[in-house]
Amino acid sequence: MKKVTELLERYLMPIGAKLAANKALNAVRDGIAYAMPLVIVGSLTMLIANGFSIDAFKTWLIDNGSFD
Repeated sequence: MKKVTELLERYLMPIGAKLAANKALNAVRDGIAYAMPLVIVGSLTMLIANGFSIDAFKTWLIDNGSFD
């Protein structure tokens, strides 16, 4: 296991450091991180707005007693 770790540190760490220093990739990463909460909230809102129209999901909720 130690050899694998050393191998990864020797060959992949420099590549990872260069990618982490790239401004364009940092901008994309930050944009996705900032947008993710909005996407999650929007997805939950759409589920609620459509009345849980997914039949398998409705069945699961009814079986668990969470939804009548």
